[in-house]
Formats: sequence, structure tokens, C-alpha cells
Amino acid sequence: MLKIQGGVQNYAWGRLGSSSSVSKFIKDIKDNLPYAEYWLGTHPSCPSTINNNPLSTITGQIPYLLKVLSISKPLSIQLHPNKSQAEELFSHNPNLYPDSNHKPEMCIARPSLKLFIGFRPSDEIVNMLQETPELYSLVGDNDLKVQLEKLYENEQVTMEKVREYCQRIGSGVYADIGKHFPCDPGIFFAMFMNYVKLEDGQALVIEAGVPHCYIEGDCIEAMACSDNVIRAGLTPKAKDVRTLLKILDYSQSKPNIIQVTPGSEKTFYVSGNKEFNVIKYSSSQNFRISLRTPALCLITEGKCWYNNTEFTAGDSSLITEECLLETEGVEIYACFAD
Repeated sequence: MLKIQGGVQNYAWGRLGSSSSVSKFIKDIKDNLPYAEYWLGTHPSCPSTINNNPLSTITGQIPYLLKVLSISKPLSIQLHPNKSQAEELFSHNPNLYPDSNHKPEMCIARPSLKLFIGFRPSDEIVNMLQETPELYSLVGDNDLKVQLEKLYENEQVTMEKVREYCQRIGSGVYADIGKHFPCDPGIFFAMFMNYVKLEDGQALVIEAGVPHCYIEGDCIEAMACSDNVIRAGLTPKAKDVRTLLKILDYSQSKPNIIQVTPGSEKTFYVSGNKEFNVIKYSSSQNFRISLRTPALCLITEGKCWYNNTEFTAGDSSLITEECLLETEGVEIYACFAD
């Protein structure tokens, strides 16, 4: 078990300074700077280091990323391509799609996370449209695919309807998003999606093509090693609505939330993808970690010792072999490939 250092992304949606859960893992915090993401892995966009050298010099390319996210305002409405789609997007537009890999991912709330994910069941959408004349006037009673296409037929008209809606409703989840992104068509897009509040330890797996949007909160993310994102709204970044609508998963159902047993010493988060799974260890006595290596770890609470080296909350580590940890209380999230 070796100490490593991850990379930081200072995206504008991150929490500021020491209020960010990302700040626990880095030094020299600036109170006026957003700390959005902390990355562990070998992706070239934000590679981790060991003794000031690239982590990949020891591990080679690791097939997954492990992240901490701290969110103060909504991220973009987005989805990720599957492997063949990623290869095609990368070959045609490497500036927008920086690698050829897919990006299934899993988010684990710590301690809570609000998000939109997937599309609501059809009866819920019908009821929502009856209560939202501004949106209904744009999309009518068509099927979901046509309704979403109509949102973007004339964005100026859609933006005016969003303005009317937010002005009428005043407050609530969607109107509050409008304070960050006034008149954005993504607000209407989000109304077709499931609104979910994950409590501490609950998780979701997000497969290719599934639309999602983190709204507020903190989480740990694990994913295949990719930075490919296709966006449709709620962002100043480049959008690619045509591509998103083309590869979107239009399935309509409630999301499958992974539940956990409180107080468990060992919690498995199975992603269903060969590139990554996560185990949370929470123990007040010595224990052994035996995983397929290399495994990357976040020490999130307490402290432990291995080979006379102390690891405390805020440290990150690389595991290359089975190890026996000494502790009186520690919490560790470990990511590994099958």
C-alpha cells in the first residue's frame, strides 16, 4: 500500500474552498476557488502521481477512474457513449471527445446527492405536461423521442417558454435551476427525467446512453477510464444536441437504487462492468485487503497503518498486493477491475 496524489478539477460548479469535500484530499486550499473533482487514475486529462512521478510508470494504464465530486450547482444534462460510439466520435472530433473509450459509471452518495437520471414513466410525464402548459405547447402528445426533438426545433421559442414557466412557478427544483441557467432549454429536458435524492451510501449505476444531471451534493464516482461527455443543456461548455438525441436511451422507468446495510464493515458496489467495482471498508479493528490489483483507494475517515506508514483521512493510496492494515477506526473506498 503506497501513498499517491490525485489531480484536481476546479470546475465552476464545485463547492468553494474548505466547504468542498474535495478539499480534504489536497493541500493549500484557496477559499475563493471551486474544488469540483478529485481524480485517481491514469487518464491523461488529470493523471495521478506517486513520488512526483506519473502513476502509470508503476501501474501502466489503469482501466478505471475513481473520483470525489462536490457539487454546489447543477452540472450539464449529459450522457456517455458506448464503446463503438466513442470510437466513432473520437475519430471525427477528438477536440470534443478526447478518447475512444466508453464511460459507464457509478455514483455513491457521501453523504447525499440530488440528481436527474433516466426518463420518468409515461404516466408521470403525462401528468407533468398537464401541469406545465408552457412545455406542453411545445411538445404536445407525441412520443418521447419526438417531444425531445421539438424542444430543440426552435431554441429561441423554447427559451421564451422556459422564461414564462419559471416566472409563473417562482420556486422549486426547476425554477431554482433557472437561477443558474436562465431560460435554458435543459430545464424543460430535465422535467422529463426522474428526480432522485440519494442518501448516504446509496448508489446508482449509469450506463451508456442514459441521461443524467447532478444537481447538488457530494459523491464518490467510479467509471471506465474516459472523459467523453455529450451535453444538451445547463452548461457553458460545448453542446452536441444532435449526437445526444441520436444515441439517447429513451427507456422510461424508475432508477434502480443500490441500497446498503448501515454499519456494515464491508460494502460491495457491483457495477456490472468489468472495468470497475467498489468496496467500502469500515472497520475499528485490523483487517486484510485482498483485491485484484492495481486497486486505488480513498481514505475518507480515521486512520490506519501499513508497514509502519500512517494513512489518514484525506490520503489516497495504491494497492499492488494483499495487505494487512492496522487500525482502531478507518473508512476506505477501494476501486478495482474484475
